[in-house]
Amino acid sequence: LTRLSLEANPKLGEIAQKAFYSAKVQELTIHDAILSSQSAHALRELSGSLKELSWRSNQKPLIIPEDLFQGFSFRRLVLTSNKIENVRFLRHVITDDLSLEDNPIGNIDFSRYPNLREVRNLHLSSTGMTSVNPRYFSGMTHLRQLYMEKNQITTLSGELEMLFNGLQRLVMSDNPLHCNCEVLWFRSWVESSKAVVTGAKCATPIADDIVLLDEKQFTCTPPSNLNISRRTDPDTKEFVLECSAQGDPPPNIFWYSPDNNILSTSAAENRSIHSNSGELVIDSSMKKESGMYKCLADNNHGVVEEDTKVDVYSILKNAESNAA
Repeated sequence: LTRLSLEANPKLGEIAQKAFYSAKVQELTIHDAILSSQSAHALRELSGSLKELSWRSNQKPLIIPEDLFQGFSFRRLVLTSNKIENVRFLRHVITDDLSLEDNPIGNIDFSRYPNLREVRNLHLSSTGMTSVNPRYFSGMTHLRQLYMEKNQITTLSGELEMLFNGLQRLVMSDNPLHCNCEVLWFRSWVESSKAVVTGAKCATPIADDIVLLDEKQFTCTPPSNLNISRRTDPDTKEFVLECSAQGDPPPNIFWYSPDNNILSTSAAENRSIHSNSGELVIDSSMKKESGMYKCLADNNHGVVEEDTKVDVYSILKNAESNAA
C-alpha cells in the first residue's frame, strides 16, 4: 500500500503507535478527525517511505513532538487548520512544499530552521502574521511561491526585494497594507516583476490596487504634534506621564530620565516604561525621581522631543488634596 486516505473521519480519535509498523505508505491523508496529539507518534514508522503528508482540520489542537519528523524527507507537508501554536518541530522538517495555513502561529523565524532553506512553496495564509521580517527568511533562496493572504501585514521592508526577486508567485490578498513611502519599492517591484502577484492592494491611506496609485501618493511624514500629559493615582502613589506624537510611519516613543538615560522596563525598580503607548509610570513615593524628563519621538524621517518637569512631592500632594 503506497497511498492511504483517512479523509472525513470525524470519529477517528486515535492511531496506535505501531499502526504503520512495516508499512511503506508514501502518501497519507488525514482530514477532519478528532485525533489526539499522541497519535502523531504513529507516523514515526513511516520515516523511510512517507513523501507526502496532508493532515488537515483536526478537531483537537495538535502539539507535534519536536523530533517527530527527524529522518523524513517530504515532497509535500500540509498541516492546515490544526490549531498548531508551537512550531519547534520545523527543526527537523525537510520538504519542497510546506503548508502551515490557518494555524495561530504568528511570525515565524525560518532562519532558525536551516533544513527549510530548500522549501520551494510556502503557505502561511491565516497564520496571524503581523510583519514579514527579512531576517526570518534569510537563506531561503529556493523559494518560488509564497502565500501570505488573510494576515495582518501592514508594511513590507525594502530588504525583502532580494527574496521576492526569486518568486514566481506571491499572494498578498486581505492584508491591511499601509501604502506610504516605505512600500513604494514594492509598487515598483509588482509593476516590473514577471512573478504572478495576487492581492497587492493598499488598505490605507487610500484603498486601491497598489499599481493604480500614483507614486506621489506614497508619502511619509516626520514626527509632529508631540503632546505630554500626566495623571496621578493617590491610592498607588504612582503618577503617569503619557507621550504621543503624529507621523507616518507612526513614530517610536522614548522617555529619558533626569540624568539623560533612556528608560526601559528594567531601568529601575521604581520605574516602568511602555514604549508602544509612550507611557511612563513613576512611583511617587520616591522623591529622588523629581527632575526634568524628556520625551523623544522618532521615525526614519525625523525626530521631535520635549522636556517636562516633574516634582514628585507637589504632584503627590495635589493628588491627595483633590482626592479629599
